[in-house]
Amino acid sequence: MLHLKEARATRGLSRPELASRAGVSVSTIARIERGTTLPRPHVARRLAAALGVPADAIAELRAALAGAWLRPPALVAR
Repeated sequence: MLHLKEARATRGLSRPELASRAGVSVSTIARIERGTTLPRPHVARRLAAALGVPADAIAELRAALAGAWLRPPALVAR
């Protein structure tokens, strides 16, 4: 399973490009990639669509859709 940073890099996208495609801020992408936060489900779906992959193919997005964003990031397994 890929992480967001790997999926983004594989597609040759910069953080600003992915943020623009998904309609989120660059700082949101950075926080997700650093593991300090998980996206809310609607943001996870937008990121997956922007990357052209199913949300469950990316670890952080899968965790977000499973409700892990409700728990502090330190409790979410990476």
